[in-house]
Amino acid sequence: MMAERGGDSESPDWGYRVWQVVALLFAAYVILQQTEALLWDAHLVPQGGTLGAEQAQLRADPGYAPGFVVVTRVAPGSPLDRAGVLAGDHLRFDPIWDYLRYKRSGERLSLTLDHAGHRSRLDLVTVPRVPGAAETRGDLKTALFDLSNLIPALFGAFILGRSRGRVVAMLLGTALVVFGLGVASPQLWQAWPQTFLLLYGLHLATIVSVNIFLLAFALRFAGDWLGGVKGWQRIAFASYVLINACLWAVWFYCSSNVVAFAILGDGTGPLQVASDIGFAASLLLLILGWRRAPALERRRFSLMLIGFSAIVISQVIAVYVFIGMEQLWDTTHPLLLIAELLSGVVAPVMLTYAILRHRVFDLGFALNRSLIFTGVSAIMLVGFGLIDWAVDHFLKIEGRKGNALIDAGIALGVFLTFHRVRDFVKLQIERLFFHRWQDNEARLRRFVHEAAYVLKPEVLTAAFVAELERFSDGASAALYLRNQTGNYALAGGHCDGAPQTVDADEPALVGLRSHRSVLELEETTSPLPVNLALPMLNRADLLGFVLLSTKPSTLGYRPDEKEVLAYATQQVGSDLHALEIERLQQRVASLEARNDELRSALSERTVAPREDLRSTADTSSEA
Repeated sequence: MMAERGGDSESPDWGYRVWQVVALLFAAYVILQQTEALLWDAHLVPQGGTLGAEQAQLRADPGYAPGFVVVTRVAPGSPLDRAGVLAGDHLRFDPIWDYLRYKRSGERLSLTLDHAGHRSRLDLVTVPRVPGAAETRGDLKTALFDLSNLIPALFGAFILGRSRGRVVAMLLGTALVVFGLGVASPQLWQAWPQTFLLLYGLHLATIVSVNIFLLAFALRFAGDWLGGVKGWQRIAFASYVLINACLWAVWFYCSSNVVAFAILGDGTGPLQVASDIGFAASLLLLILGWRRAPALERRRFSLMLIGFSAIVISQVIAVYVFIGMEQLWDTTHPLLLIAELLSGVVAPVMLTYAILRHRVFDLGFALNRSLIFTGVSAIMLVGFGLIDWAVDHFLKIEGRKGNALIDAGIALGVFLTFHRVRDFVKLQIERLFFHRWQDNEARLRRFVHEAAYVLKPEVLTAAFVAELERFSDGASAALYLRNQTGNYALAGGHCDGAPQTVDADEPALVGLRSHRSVLELEETTSPLPVNLALPMLNRADLLGFVLLSTKPSTLGYRPDEKEVLAYATQQVGSDLHALEIERLQQRVASLEARNDELRSALSERTVAPREDLRSTADTSSEA
């Protein structure tokens, strides 16, 4: 995920953990809501009931009389039809907000009917919903609307799950989750009279909070490139949240009691204005942040900007349609098809491609395996289903034994083809989304292979530092080797704030010796201002290490990147150690040769004086 340019942490504190857990739980709630909405629209909720006019046919009409809703359509033969209720009549439920609630089959409801000014009491019992009835037409468009909300909710939940506490990612994930709640009323399994108002208020607050979270994400994103979030921006954002909270209270009270205020109305008009202001400000901030980002970053964030814009535009259309029609449940409006395409297709595709292809957010190495598993599972399930269908339709097999043989043959075929299918899917996914990862790793491995043939340690050290900086997209690297004092001196490269010499008992080095693997410095008490420490080991001996800073793009190091970095550092460390051994061997050989020369010279000098003495003695004897 994209880290904050002010010290966003890889290890979030408990506040972020709570936020993440609560957001993921709410994401599960939203996904469940939208899934049941799809089932409701497909008439797959057997407990569902109706009076003959569902929510889309009951429009609040506070101008007529407080608490009354107008009936726009009545299904023939329904309880309302048998009670004499016609389109254009007004109903008042008891309690009033019961017109908002999904009903179960067999529920008894009390109503007041206003027909041409004449009022009467009705006690009606709901009947099961019938597919194709007048009050349930347009289900396909409604299902598309539900699906267009479900997809962003799933995508937001995935981002939240992989956010690792990074605020920008958590804000975007939360915004997508709250955007995914497209139903104002809780679904049937929660539509109990005792809890309905509480959950209805929660749903309205979620709908109102969409523009708040989108604006918060835009503020944080733009702040990365505009010098942080300014004080006046924080005050303006807090004021905006307060205004929306007040408008939510008005909307909740007016919609649940079918009343309207003199100036604010039912609150939906001011909410539309506030939403449009928030959306416009969000787009403006994103554009400003995008323009101030470096050229490389602008290319990476362009698709994300398009996807985010699609969400904002779809939300503006939805707000316009719903509020303009003064009802939040008619999802058959033609303009909503555009909103559904933008939020359910354009936005997820753009955001997914931006994240996977251009790594706008680093969602971790597990994403590769998740895509492969999903692709393989889909192909195997579809293939198994087609085979099973073909066998049932084209092969007439009688008897339990024949069916068992066919099932065993199909299972054996699936088993034999699984690995081929997996390899094929893996290859295609890696070519489409992860080709740059593979190419980057291949270049590093090729360097490590060629490093074994470098003859000068200073050349290898400089080349390895340059390769690490290339591999990590420009992150600074520093290589340290142990000196004669037992401490570690800088041998190549540079990291801002890193010293020239590091003590052997520095906490990071103690961690490298004890864990013998890649070390994230924030997991230690080390004051070194870097991200990773990579060891160079020779059995139990720490020969040296590499310090690697955070990437300029603020993306974290994936597990596969850490693995290949550790491998490269260890191999280059072994090469440097081998060069040092060769240097020492050459030094020893040179010293031994020099020693032999000195011994030979000393031997010659020792023999010469003895011969001189012997010659002198002979001369004396003769004399």
